[in-house]
Amino acid sequence: ELDGYRVDAVKHMPHSVYFNFQSRVKGEIEHTAAGGDEDFYTVGETFSGDRDLIKSYVNEDELDAQFDFSLYWSILSVLGRGEGSMTDLEASFQASAGAYDGFLMSTFLGNHDVERFVSHAAGEVGSLYGDGACGQDGWIRGPAGAPSFEEPYLRLKLAWTFLLTNEGLPLVYYGDEVGLPGYHDPDNRQLMRFPGQLSSYEEGVLAHVQTLGQARQAHPALSGGQRTQWWAEEDLLAWARVDGDSQVLVVLNRSWEERTITNGLAFAGLSEGVYGDLLSSESYPAQGDSLSVTVPALGSRVLVLED
Repeated sequence: ELDGYRVDAVKHMPHSVYFNFQSRVKGEIEHTAAGGDEDFYTVGETFSGDRDLIKSYVNEDELDAQFDFSLYWSILSVLGRGEGSMTDLEASFQASAGAYDGFLMSTFLGNHDVERFVSHAAGEVGSLYGDGACGQDGWIRGPAGAPSFEEPYLRLKLAWTFLLTNEGLPLVYYGDEVGLPGYHDPDNRQLMRFPGQLSSYEEGVLAHVQTLGQARQAHPALSGGQRTQWWAEEDLLAWARVDGDSQVLVVLNRSWEERTITNGLAFAGLSEGVYGDLLSSESYPAQGDSLSVTVPALGSRVLVLED
């Protein structure tokens, strides 16, 4: 009763491997299942930011999808490390949407080969692409400690909001749902910690991810439907999503100041009404075709049209 299979090191094997693999999946799993309607998901790992290379293995005859490393590095750079702008993140998202149109790629904030997101966000990793296993003294770096200040966890929450309110099949690498720290492999594989062992910051991240995960299941527009950019500037990004009766508006504020923005609804396919934030108890009633939203510093809003 497996749902799918992760294929490692895709770019290091010839395309014939995946033709043969997918042929057997279709013949021995999908077509022999009860009714012949089993949908077995194959996802590959190509450690590269080259979308053309990643895409070359994703088609009807090879793999169903791959991990979107290009988008991962953009999320890490813009939201985790505070580099570039929110418009850069939106451009990266659109580049992936165009490159992989029609395929359910897997999105993520970390895996077993990269430094932990929260350690990047704490300023403890010098390069976007990692510092390597050893420090300047030649000894293995680590173990990384949990940051003792709030900013890294706020940045991680922003990243989770982005990931869990957009298309894709999110991968949760164990510990990223609480903000587990870690430098280069093997330090990025520290023992998991659970409720009762978490700081208040880590508990906050976990609650944030749990809320968004349940919301993603309850509101189809958080993972599909029509997406329209609602606002974009250096430190603030917002998009509307509509899937049938499901309507949501997501706003991310990367700045250190609370922001209030006002924009129209109809152009993005949104209806007039009251929009409730799933991450807080705040509600925002529309004034005709106009909606004003206040977003805290380093915070986000996930607004859903209330009945």
